[in-house]
Amino acid sequence: MKLLFETKSEYTYDEYLKFSRTVQNKVQRLWLLQLAMVAAFLVLAWLGWKKGSTVEAIAGIIVAVLIPVIFYLVNSWVIKRLYQSNHALQGQVSTFRFYRDHFEQDNALGHTSIPYDELTEIVETKTNFYLMVDKNQGMILIKENCTPELTAFVQNLKK
Repeated sequence: MKLLFETKSEYTYDEYLKFSRTVQNKVQRLWLLQLAMVAAFLVLAWLGWKKGSTVEAIAGIIVAVLIPVIFYLVNSWVIKRLYQSNHALQGQVSTFRFYRDHFEQDNALGHTSIPYDELTEIVETKTNFYLMVDKNQGMILIKENCTPELTAFVQNLKK
């Protein structure tokens, strides 16, 4: 089979952090849970205010404001711990080769070949493509390392 494109991606902590946050927000839709929790506490604050309890109203508002902050901080801590605990991932450089019907990934851990129709989703951000093989698992493709032709090719795969 004829090779169409080739690129490399290094799995740094920053890339892993961007990947994890994007997956949580765009694929897993974690923001919906946060929104529901904020709404619930705002309703509780409003009910407390209607009962005449200023303390309940203020507490509900404070908790509603803190929920996104707590999610962000805990999430950042968990992502950092996951990255640090996986020594094989740290600094891993993967070579991606794209063919007409599949792509291959080679790195120090091994070789993977994935037909495009097995991708569950392709998520595009300003800096990367995430080639998702599952809701929690994907490959980071750094746009900066892609030719304009490869970028267009991956964007066409999304359609």
